[in-house]
Amino acid sequence: MADFLANLNILRIDILPYHKLGIPKYEMLGRKYELVDISPPSKEALSNILKMLSSYGFNTRIEE
Repeated sequence: MADFLANLNILRIDILPYHKLGIPKYEMLGRKYELVDISPPSKEALSNILKMLSSYGFNTRIEE
């Protein structure tokens, strides 16, 4: 993915980690939450992604 992005004119990459904050909204709306078995990434995994993208010269940050 980083090789592909390197060919584009990208100024910054914001990493938006998955979270489960939307589950109560789905329940309130009576909808099934399809990603219930998906776990949010660890801080270590996010840090590794940040380091990899930064190594390609991208201005990268993790949104919290």
